[in-house]
Amino acid sequence: MFKRSKLEEWYEGKNPEYDISECGMVNTINLNQLTDFGKYQSLNILSDYGNSNGEMCLINSICNIYGCNSENVLITNGASEALFILLSVLCDGRSEITCQFPYYYPIESFFNRIECDIKWFVPELDLQFGFDIEKFKKVFSGNSDVALLNFPNNPTGIELNDNDYANIIDYAERTKKIVIFDEVTALSVNKTYIERNIHYHLDNCVCINSMSKAYGIPGLRVGWIIANKTTIKRCQIIKELISICTSPVLQKISYDILKYRHYIINNNRKIVLHNINSLVRLINRYNFFLSINCIPQNCSFCLVKNHGRIIRDYEFCTKLYESYDVLITPGACFGLEGCFRIGLGINPDSFNNAINRMTAFINDCYRL
Repeated sequence: MFKRSKLEEWYEGKNPEYDISECGMVNTINLNQLTDFGKYQSLNILSDYGNSNGEMCLINSICNIYGCNSENVLITNGASEALFILLSVLCDGRSEITCQFPYYYPIESFFNRIECDIKWFVPELDLQFGFDIEKFKKVFSGNSDVALLNFPNNPTGIELNDNDYANIIDYAERTKKIVIFDEVTALSVNKTYIERNIHYHLDNCVCINSMSKAYGIPGLRVGWIIANKTTIKRCQIIKELISICTSPVLQKISYDILKYRHYIINNNRKIVLHNINSLVRLINRYNFFLSINCIPQNCSFCLVKNHGRIIRDYEFCTKLYESYDVLITPGACFGLEGCFRIGLGINPDSFNNAINRMTAFINDCYRL
């Protein structure tokens, strides 16, 4: 039986005045400035299912990013569907998968359902979630033929450097294993290592991404899979069974938005930079019980450690919401105790107001 995500349970029923719990950008672009919604009314695309693999205009735009061919792309309903389809295909008949911990998607219930064991690769917290390539190779061995990695990692913010990526891919190719790179949180102006190089390694590398986090448009529910032709064909069969296709209208809007990719990412990075500076000032003020393990470089969230001398993280987040109408995410939602995730992807004025309320809340809790 599938179990519900602890993250979704946390969000349920909450409607805060200031929501800094999300890991993606939130309401930071004006869609009316980037796309002409009116033109879609005359295209007769609302009466068609559309292509199950995706609309060619969007596929070609994605091909330009990754340097791949159209046969290597499948458009999905967000990254969640992409991941569900990929895991269904790549883990079919396998007894074990290696997965990075923490991972934001509730994959445990999925693998329990198909009777596939998870080997967790757990970075050392005292190394600031640093990536240990040798430890990863040791875990990603034996019966484990597929690994699932998310960088920048949600919720820790850890990133890989180009050398790490090259070592992981080299190991996968030498051992004939498959690595799934989940890049939905990557907020990078320049192309990521995977975007620049995956077309050279499609026999052993797969990538998923979406319009939701870095672009800040989760309501479009548009994502994609980059893989070799055989994997894409197998994924397309499952997609046709569960959703037939992704809305042609939303794909054409996504195509329009991707024309402004660099403008959007640049603007969003400026917002994150402003907000992380505000957050760091808060952390420095209360460094007797708060700290940051990893300052985000290419993502829109931050994991804050709560050393909890008076109030623990789940209680901290609950009371902050109930008393000051500010929502953040407790680490327990990701299987991490003693920390919480703060989203940096909202309007700076709103973020500053949220930080001011957190300051008042902390002063109240600690009688400062």
